[in-house]
Amino acid sequence: MTATLEDLQKTISSLLEAETVAPVPGSEDWELRRNLINSAQNDWARARDWDVLYKEINTRVSQSTGNATISMPSNFRKLAGYPKIVKDGVTTYEYPVIDPQTRSQYNDEEKFVYVLGSEADGFNMIVHPPSLISGASIFYSYYATPSSLATQTDTVACPDPNYLVYATLTRLLGLDEDGRADLMRLEAERILLKMEEQQNIKGQGFWDRVKTSEEVRHTFRWGRD
Repeated sequence: MTATLEDLQKTISSLLEAETVAPVPGSEDWELRRNLINSAQNDWARARDWDVLYKEINTRVSQSTGNATISMPSNFRKLAGYPKIVKDGVTTYEYPVIDPQTRSQYNDEEKFVYVLGSEADGFNMIVHPPSLISGASIFYSYYATPSSLATQTDTVACPDPNYLVYATLTRLLGLDEDGRADLMRLEAERILLKMEEQQNIKGQGFWDRVKTSEEVRHTFRWGRD
């Protein structure tokens, strides 16, 4: 199901105050609840690697001398697999992702990438070695951070918006030390568990298809093939 920020605000008002309308946008109640909804959404997004937050990017190096640093999208959270780079314009290589603190353990010719940065400053993917031809093709997949809900019509990324409703009610009631907060927390946890179970259930077509290289064990030598 899909829902907007206003839908969530109305549902919260219904459960908390038996009101059928949401607080006035921009009012103190609206802003407090909006902030708590976004907090709940961030918690949901980090609970696991959700399919709905999976993204893919195809890009190319534009600089004439190649580029060792690739700017990641503003909603980037983490890589979802090995980037595939056609560094010489002919052959596609899979680059393993390493901990940047271990990069000194690799030699100058080994292929790998690592990510530096933060949500505040932005993320960059560093490609090693940096010898990419101009126009080199780069493919990578990643998990995104959902967009903050700001306006009434902004839509929710969470597959079950009721999770955000009950997680927000948990926070609201907790501020007043209301005993109902525990009941709301249990309901939010139940919904989260249900979403996890639903994601784990794959259709017949998934199991019959040919798996990608990221879903089977890699047989190439890391950073060398």
